[in-house]
Amino acid sequence: MGRDVVVDPDATKWLVAERDPVAVDTAKWHEYTIIAKGNQLTHKIDGKLTAHIIDHDKAGRSMEGLLALQIHRGPAMTVQIKDLMLKVLPEGGGLSFEKTNIPNDAQVIEKPAAKGKRKGKGKAAPKAMPKGNGESQSGKGESQSQSKTQKGADGWTTGRTKYRDAG
Repeated sequence: MGRDVVVDPDATKWLVAERDPVAVDTAKWHEYTIIAKGNQLTHKIDGKLTAHIIDHDKAGRSMEGLLALQIHRGPAMTVQIKDLMLKVLPEGGGLSFEKTNIPNDAQVIEKPAAKGKRKGKGKAAPKAMPKGNGESQSGKGESQSQSKTQKGADGWTTGRTKYRDAG
């Protein structure tokens, strides 16, 4: 389900719109776009909006950080990523809370109930990226990736990433 969410200055999350999920054929390539500009995050698949978040919680948000491609645990899978492009956007683009529309029928998104402690299921510490040519140094049972990037005169960083689950 696609959602538009506004996080107010007190960190309350408001569901302001919902849309049907974008239908995709998983046997075909798709364009996934993420735009992080100021306090706004926009996610699109093949140009169709899937999520839009406006975050006014200055104390709980970060305006910079890591970019990661995450693969969740589960059955064996193949994930392929190609033509990865990054573009650094100019400063600004933030939207003030006063200019943000929260409709009268918006619903508060409640925090999920805390789950009990699970034995041996704590979060693992993130692994440092290997130095060198960008090729993973992982062993059996871990994911492997290779990346090559090049920054063009237009400001875009383009690259090709291959990913496979070596499990």
